[in-house]
Amino acid sequence: MSYNGNAYLSMFDENWDIIWQKTYDFPNILGFGGLLAAPDGGYYISGGYYAYTNDKSDIILLKTDSLGNCTPKAQFSLNQTDSLVSVSNTSFGADSYTWLWGNGTTLQDTTQQTQSYIYPQTGIYNLCLVAHNLCGNDTLCQTINYGVASALPNNNNNNTLCLAYYLTLLASP
Repeated sequence: MSYNGNAYLSMFDENWDIIWQKTYDFPNILGFGGLLAAPDGGYYISGGYYAYTNDKSDIILLKTDSLGNCTPKAQFSLNQTDSLVSVSNTSFGADSYTWLWGNGTTLQDTTQQTQSYIYPQTGIYNLCLVAHNLCGNDTLCQTINYGVASALPNNNNNNTLCLAYYLTLLASP
């Protein structure tokens, strides 16, 4: 048996006209308990759901911003030494995370704050972190250059190029 339900959050003006309205779709919902204004202008929504994985009910506590948005924010910092990349997850508002290392390797549903990965071969990789919660996902990616030769101009003014191996981190938009 599956229980699905929606929670609605609306902002009204002084004439009771809707300024904005959000719908939150929750699987296996048992009911919603309440709504509370948060000190930062956002809202807390509470409720309960049935967790099929452990055959028990559990609680939901959802935090929104002042516009009713509750999508998590993916963010991380990293350090790279040759093929070793160490990342620190500084995301917020997520229940779980997925690391996409850019070479087909994926670490899913982790809540660990730090991870390390050794790239098995040289290359340019798009390392991504996906933050998940009931309201959606957010993804942040950074480009990793491990040992790929780049053409760098030399300074002898004869228009020749020299090749050098170097490591650099490039931020992706």
